[in-house]
Amino acid sequence: RIVGAERVEAERDAAMDVVAACGFLPLAIRIAASRLAARRTWTVSVLARKLGDERRRLDELRAGDLAVTATFELGYGQLEPGQARAFRLLGLADGPDISLAAAAAVLDLGTDATEELLESLVDTSLLESAAPGRYRYHDLVRLYARACAERDEQPPAEREAALSRLL
Repeated sequence: RIVGAERVEAERDAAMDVVAACGFLPLAIRIAASRLAARRTWTVSVLARKLGDERRRLDELRAGDLAVTATFELGYGQLEPGQARAFRLLGLADGPDISLAAAAAVLDLGTDATEELLESLVDTSLLESAAPGRYRYHDLVRLYARACAERDEQPPAEREAALSRLL
C-alpha cells in the first residue's frame, strides 16, 4: 500500500526479496516501503540490492526517525554486562542456530551458566529458543549482535578467542 501496487507488481520477485531481507518484521518492512515511496526513481530491485548486502542492511533500514536498530538498542541497553557479552559473542557464530554446548564454548562458561544466560536473552526477545538446547537469532538481530561485537567487544582479541573456542 505504501509503495503502490503497480510498482510492487512490476517487480514481484524483488519485492519478496525486500520483505525477506527485512526478516518479515513489520517495522523493517514499513521502513523499506517508506524509503521506496520517498525515492520514486528507485526501482524495487535497487532497494533489494542494497538490502542484499548484510554489512549495510541495518543502515539501509532507516528512514527519518524510524530505524530498526533503535528497537534493538533499547533491548541491548537494558542488558546486564554478562548478558550483553553473550549477546555480542554469539552473534559472531555462523549458521542458522547454535547448540548449548557450542555457546558454552564460545562464552568459555559451563553449560548451566550458559543456559541461564541464553534463557535470559530469550526472555528479553533478543534470542529465540529453536528447540531444547538450541538457540537462534532473528536475522536482523544477528546482524545487530555482530555489529555490537565489532563495536563493543574489547579487546578485539576476545572476538577471535571466542571464534577459536567455537571452532
